[in-house]
Amino acid sequence: MKALLVLVSLVNLLITSVSFVVSDPAPKPILIVVREKSIDMEFFIDREISVMLAEVKSDGFEYRVCSLTGQELVGGAITQPVDLKISDVNVDDYSALVVPCNGSGDYAVSDELGNLVTSFYNRGTPVALQHSMEVLRKSGLSDNHKVAFRPGVVTDGILLTSYNCPYTALDNKAPEDTKALIDSLVALLKK
Repeated sequence: MKALLVLVSLVNLLITSVSFVVSDPAPKPILIVVREKSIDMEFFIDREISVMLAEVKSDGFEYRVCSLTGQELVGGAITQPVDLKISDVNVDDYSALVVPCNGSGDYAVSDELGNLVTSFYNRGTPVALQHSMEVLRKSGLSDNHKVAFRPGVVTDGILLTSYNCPYTALDNKAPEDTKALIDSLVALLKK
């Protein structure tokens, strides 16, 4: 009986003297999926992709860059490293998905990209798409959602869309939506 009392006393002492420091875990990185074909890859790496990456980083988030094959993007003298290929993505590892326009409207959207967007959306993970109606169609998200069809960002729940990628902004002489899209996404993530 005496041994039991000593044991209980030791347990109580440990409980009262040990303090645990609990901190918020670091947010999961944001996945940015880049397409490997573009009408002007150098322009889009410089004016869209690198701007998105810098905005995400300045807002306190890490990021991973993903493409269909996992190969780095090359545009003229600029390269964009790629961390992984779409088939290696685990949706649960990321806090959001971003798909830049990449000036690739003339190129078909892969089934893998469409399925990835659908997977993120169906898991309740925010999805941000820039000038990407073809991605919305391929993922089955084009119906019953508000989407941007003019300059600006439209938020419909966890789906964010913007119209004015850098290339479109040159054509319609309106401000680019790249920073605004990332700012809107970060605001949603910080709610």
